[in-house]
Amino acid sequence: MRFIVFIVFTVSLFYISACSSGSLAKMDSNKNMDNTVVVAKYDKDYATMLAGSCLTCHKDDSGKGKIPSIHGKDKEILFTILKYFKSSEYDSGTMGKIAKTFSDEELELLSHYFADQK
Repeated sequence: MRFIVFIVFTVSLFYISACSSGSLAKMDSNKNMDNTVVVAKYDKDYATMLAGSCLTCHKDDSGKGKIPSIHGKDKEILFTILKYFKSSEYDSGTMGKIAKTFSDEELELLSHYFADQK
């Protein structure tokens, strides 16, 4: 079972990185270096595709188990946490590696997507 999850996760990351270059052209962003949410046009279809790699572990299980549910959480809090994982301010082998594969704009899209999942 772990092997299947690993394969699905690996394929998801490959797909995301392959699709990122074209899809980011749709976003209108103001880059900033702090942990505030950047302004990006919300593309629900793109955000849903990005969220596939998150849903491998973060199922909507209302926080049961070791991996927390992120559905319905505050957008700015999710974005800040993801930025901390990306910059290695939070120590997590798995989340640090995953967060580094996304741009800040993609992290914002993911935060918005999961905040809307209630």
